[in-house]
Amino acid sequence: MATQIKVLLVEDLPSDALLVLREIKKNNIEILSHVVDSLEEYVAELREFQPDIILSDYNLPAFNGMKALCLRKEMAPHTPFILVTGTNNEETAVECMKAGADDYIIKENLKRLGQAFMAALEKKALAQSNRNALEKLSILSRAVEQNPALIVITNRVGEIEYVNPRFTEITGYTLDEIIGRTSRILRTDSQNRELSQSVWETLLAGKEWNGEFYNKKKNGEHYWENTHISPLLNEAGEITHFVGIIEDITEKRQMLHDMIIAKEKAEAADKLKSAFINNISHEVRTPLNGILGFTEMLVNSEYSNENKAAFMDIIKKSSARLLNTITGYMDISMLVSGNVEVHNSRFSISTMLEELKDEFRDACAEKNLELHIQKPLSASDLELNVDRELLRKIWVQLLGNAVKYTPSGSVSFGYRKEKEGVAFFISDTGIGMAQEETRYVFDYFRQGDDSQTRAFDGSGLGLSIARELVKLLKGSLTVESEINVGSTFTFTLPVDENEADVQKPALRIGQPGWKSKPVILVAEDDDFNFKYLDIILKKAGYYVLRAVNGLEAVDFCHSNEEINLVLMDMKMPVMGGLEATSRIKGFLPGMPIVAVTAYVSSNDENEAYRAGCCHFLSKPVNKTKLIDLIETILGENTQVPLIPGEAVSC
Repeated sequence: MATQIKVLLVEDLPSDALLVLREIKKNNIEILSHVVDSLEEYVAELREFQPDIILSDYNLPAFNGMKALCLRKEMAPHTPFILVTGTNNEETAVECMKAGADDYIIKENLKRLGQAFMAALEKKALAQSNRNALEKLSILSRAVEQNPALIVITNRVGEIEYVNPRFTEITGYTLDEIIGRTSRILRTDSQNRELSQSVWETLLAGKEWNGEFYNKKKNGEHYWENTHISPLLNEAGEITHFVGIIEDITEKRQMLHDMIIAKEKAEAADKLKSAFINNISHEVRTPLNGILGFTEMLVNSEYSNENKAAFMDIIKKSSARLLNTITGYMDISMLVSGNVEVHNSRFSISTMLEELKDEFRDACAEKNLELHIQKPLSASDLELNVDRELLRKIWVQLLGNAVKYTPSGSVSFGYRKEKEGVAFFISDTGIGMAQEETRYVFDYFRQGDDSQTRAFDGSGLGLSIARELVKLLKGSLTVESEINVGSTFTFTLPVDENEADVQKPALRIGQPGWKSKPVILVAEDDDFNFKYLDIILKKAGYYVLRAVNGLEAVDFCHSNEEINLVLMDMKMPVMGGLEATSRIKGFLPGMPIVAVTAYVSSNDENEAYRAGCCHFLSKPVNKTKLIDLIETILGENTQVPLIPGEAVSC
C-alpha cells in the first residue's frame, strides 16, 4: 500500500475544497486531507497534523493566504505551499512567490494543480536530500577537524593538501607551512629509505599500510607515531589521494619502556633479595657458629692453654663480625625509614683521622697493608661543624670496604678543601671494579660477587649506608675505579660555619677526696649484662649496687648518699633510663650518669645528653674504655672527700 500524502487544505468554501481534492486524486495520488478555514485551526493543524504539503486559498474570512504562508515559514519552513485561489491578480501572485510559495494556481485552471502538486513534493524531497547530505558532510567535517588523531590528506604524488588542527598542534607546523610539502619534512635522518620505499609500493598497489615512524616536530623535538595510510579511489578505480590517520604514541612507548625497565628492576630486586636473605643467614650463622663452637672448646680440658688462646682470638673476631653485621642491618633500617636525625657539633677532623687510623691499624697489619693519612701540607687543624657520629660511620664503612678489597699495597685517606666544602677521600690499591659496576655499587645489598663462591664476606650494605649518610649530611659520594689498580671513593660535604653546635655536656674532673672504694650504681635489667659489668667494676676496685629498673635507680639515689656514679641502661621496665636520668638530675644535678645502651644512633645519643647523661657507651661495652671513662669522671687520684648531694658534674 502506497504511503498517503498528508494534505492540509485552507479553504472556507466546501464546494471549492471538494473540487481541489478531487483534482489531486485524478492524478492517482493517495492523500489524507484535513480542511480548515480559521487561523486557530490552521495553527493547530500545523502543529498536530504536520502536513506534507499545504494548499491555501488567498481570500479567507478571518485571514488571507499571505498570512498562512508566513505562518508556514515560521512553523514548518520545509513544507511545500501552493496558493489555490480565484483571484487572478499578477501582483498578488508575484508577492506570494517572493514570500516563498512554491506555486500559484487559479481555481479556473485547476488542471495544472496535479502537476504543481507533484513538482512541489519532488522539490521538497530534493531539498531534504541536500540537507541530509550537508548534515553528513558537516558531521564528517567535524569528525576530521575535531579528531584527536592527526589526519593528513595528500595527492597521488604525496603532496599534502589537507591537515587537521590536531596535526598542526602536535607538529608545530601551520597550515600554510605544510600545504604543498611532502611528509619528508617530518622525517628524521635515521628514517630508513627502504621503509619509505616499501610504504609507497604498498600504497600504489592499492593496499593499506600500517606502521610506526620516528618523526621530528618543527622545533626539533622527536616523537613516535603510529600511522595508518589508505588510498582513495575514484569511480574508475584510480588512486587520486592518500589519507593518513596518525596517532602520537610517544607517551605509550615511554610507558612501555618504563614498564620494561620496572620489570627488569623488579626481577633484579627479587634476585638481590634472595641473595640478601641467603647472605643474612650466612653472615649471622657463620660467626655465631664460631662463637658457640669455640666457646664450648674453651671449657674442654683436652685443649692446651695455647689452643684456648687461639680459640679466644677466633671468638673475638667472630663476635666483632657478628656485631658489624647487626649494626649494618640496623643502620640501613634506620636510614631507609627516615629515623636518623642530624645533630651537629664542632670537633677537630685531625683527631678523628688519628682515631680511625688506630682503629684500622691492626686490620691493615694483618694483611701487610700500609695505612696513610693525607692532609693539605699548609692546612691548620680543621674544625668541622657536622654530626660527628654520622661522619665517623661514613669513614668506617668506606675504610672497611677499602681494607677488605685490598689484598696488598696501601690504603690512604684524608681530605682537601674545595669551593663546595671539604672533600674526603679513601684510596686503595685493591682489586678495583669495572666501569659498569660503579653504576650500581651503592645499591642496597650489592657486592662485586653475589654468588655462593664469592671470596669476600659481608652483607653488601656498607656502601649503601655510606651513600645514605652522605645524603643525610647534604653531600655527594662518588667512586672512580679500575680493575686490578684500585678505587678512590670521594665524598664532599658542605661546610657551614654558622650552624649551631649541639655539644654534649663537658666533662669536669670530680671533686677530690673519694673514699677508698667508690660506689657505682648499675641500672640494668638483664642479668647477663649486669654480671659482665659487675665483674669488670669489682675487679677494678669499685663497689657495685644494682637497680633492675629506672624507678629503682631513682630510689637508690634518693636513699644512698654513697653513690658516686650511675651506669644507666636506656631501655628498662617500669621506668626507662631517660626518665630516670631526668628525675635523678632533678634532685642531684651533680651526679655523673653514663648512658649504657644498645641504642646506637646519634639521635639516641643526643637524647641521652639532653636527659642529663654526661657520656654515652654503646653495647657491647669495651672494658678498657669503660674503666678509663670512670677514672676520668671520678678523678680517683685526688684526696678531698665528696660532700653528699654534691656529686661530680660532668
